[in-house]
This record gives sequence, C-alpha cells and structure tokens, in this order.
Amino acid sequence: MVMGIRVLWTLSWLCVTHGLRLRRIMPAIVTASSLLVSLGSPLQASNLPVSNGASGLKTGSAEALKPIVDFKWTLEKAAKEHELSALSGLLHTLPESEASFKRVFDEYSNGISYKQAYLDKNAFVVYYTRGFDGPGRDNIEKETPEETLQTKQYYYRNEAWIGVDEARAEVEYLKSSPPSEPRQELEADLKRALEAVSSYVELATPAS
Repeated sequence: MVMGIRVLWTLSWLCVTHGLRLRRIMPAIVTASSLLVSLGSPLQASNLPVSNGASGLKTGSAEALKPIVDFKWTLEKAAKEHELSALSGLLHTLPESEASFKRVFDEYSNGISYKQAYLDKNAFVVYYTRGFDGPGRDNIEKETPEETLQTKQYYYRNEAWIGVDEARAEVEYLKSSPPSEPRQELEADLKRALEAVSSYVELATPAS
C-alpha cells in the first residue's frame, strides 16, 4: 500500500511541477489506484450504510423502536429454546433478508450527516490533509455526539444481522445432524445477536 501511495503522490507532483498532460500518464494513475484498492487503502473505503429503503420519517420515535424491542424479546426466547424446530420457527419470525432486517433498525437510527457524507465522498482529500478543516477549527474527522451514536447504531445493527443469519444456518445444519452434535456455535450466534440488539436498545434508553 505504501508503494502505491508513493507512486500516486509522485505522479501528482509531476503533473504540477512539470505540466504533464493528465492523459499521458493516466495508465500509470489507473495502475497505482488499482494497487491501492487491492491492498485495502483507506482512500477508497466506504463506511456509510447502503440505503435499504428506510423512510427516515420515524427516527428516534417510540413507534420505530418497538419492532426492535420485539426482536430482542424474540431472541431472548430463542436463546432459551432447546427444541430445534421451535427455535427455527422463532428465528424465521424475524425479517428474512438482510435489507428488510436492517431497514427496521434504520427507521429508528440517526441518519447520515452532511459531514459524514462529505468525508465518505472525499476520502482521498481528507486522508492527505489529515482532516485539516481550516485554522482554529476541529479536525473534520472528529465525531459529534450524534455521529458517534449513528456509528454505534450502525455497528450493533450489523452485528445483530450477522448473529441471526448465522444462527439460522446453524439451526438448519443441526436439524440434519446427529442429536449429539454440539450446539456451541448456535449458542454463540444467538448470544451475538441478542447482545447486539440489547446494546442497540440500550442506546435509546436515557441514563437514569
């Protein structure tokens, strides 16, 4: 990655100092950019949630939080269920697809701020300026409390989906396996999902 960054930086410097035409060195720029992408450079990483159709009209409302609390109740019941068919039935009462599952959370979650969208679209500039936003101003990458909350909501939402999706797959595997097959993986998946949803709900609960 370091080599790719150095190449890209050198090409940019040549353009500025020697007036090279961009079209003459475009193949080299493309090669360097491809190298950065293949190595997982922070310049191209996108950290924003992908739109799943959430309306954004019920953000922070009790109405939007209720189905998430219902998810928590379902997972608590599933964690105590020993019969696999009943457990499978409980898990399949939750939204089946990733988009529909996450949409429920996103109806309640904070939306993406203008600054977060700017950072995502201008990652190259932010990376090389190290977040400089002008004399006397905070680093542009410093999160506001609202942005920190959105980041946590996004994380717990994703963790919840992974736990539920893997628990469903593990249940189906165990249903076709000998009764003596250990259930540690299933228990770990259910715990992951329940802890994520519980943590999400706790974010919405005012501190006493």
